[in-house]
Amino acid sequence: MIVSKVDEVFNLFSRSRRWHSAGEIAGWVSLSESAVRKILNFLAKFDLVEYDRKKEIARVALLGCKVHGLK
Repeated sequence: MIVSKVDEVFNLFSRSRRWHSAGEIAGWVSLSESAVRKILNFLAKFDLVEYDRKKEIARVALLGCKVHGLK
């Protein structure tokens, strides 16, 4: 179940490099903001997303773009 939520959050970034807030993402995937922040930290650790912890916003990183086939 946890892996599917990580995938769900990561797949939100599959269409663009636009920044999204943790609150916005939490609403889309039906998780708490706290859970989304943990997932974003995890994805950032592997350079799949860029995560600004102060502003609590994230976007897909260059490696994540390659995974999703974005330019």
